[in-house]
Amino acid sequence: NAVDTMLEMELKNIPDKLSNLTLYFTQAAFRAETEAYAKKIKAKYPDLNIGEIFNLGGAIASHTGPGTIALILTRKLDVL
Repeated sequence: NAVDTMLEMELKNIPDKLSNLTLYFTQAAFRAETEAYAKKIKAKYPDLNIGEIFNLGGAIASHTGPGTIALILTRKLDVL
């Protein structure tokens, strides 16, 4: 599916170790499905950190509608 493809493309292009990355989710009326997807991702990439699941704000959700899922991939930064 499109979400799997997006994630695989991102992970392939990031030189960091998976343990330095955290994947967060946002969703619109799709929480149970997003939780299930997060578990699937964790099983496929056990070193990847899974963050929180957030609700999409009204401005975006009103345009995308229920069933929307978005991924936010962050990495740890060294702070001097």
